[in-house]
Amino acid sequence: MIVWTMRPYNVYLEIMDKGEFFCNLDLSINLKDDNDFLRAYHWMIQQMIKKIGVPSKGETYPIWTWYRSHDYKHQRPDFRWVRDYISGQIEMAEDKKSRLRQKKQRK
Repeated sequence: MIVWTMRPYNVYLEIMDKGEFFCNLDLSINLKDDNDFLRAYHWMIQQMIKKIGVPSKGETYPIWTWYRSHDYKHQRPDFRWVRDYISGQIEMAEDKKSRLRQKKQRK
């Protein structure tokens, strides 16, 4: 499955340097300054743990990705009108259960 994420250029540099990137609570304005957003994010993390399992590197915050653009097409979304961020494409392995769910939903 291909998804996209929008990140500041310094995140791109970190990925190129370290080979990975993790969401940093101290640097995220939404997670640091918005208690409602933080509560919703923690709920989402718990749902992901139930469906996917515990993250391999302990408790980390998921990063936002997009599967579809604003017009519901499976294509890279373009958010340059909002921020001057880079777009990163991520190819994720799909498990058999998720593929079966997708097939059932299409029928």
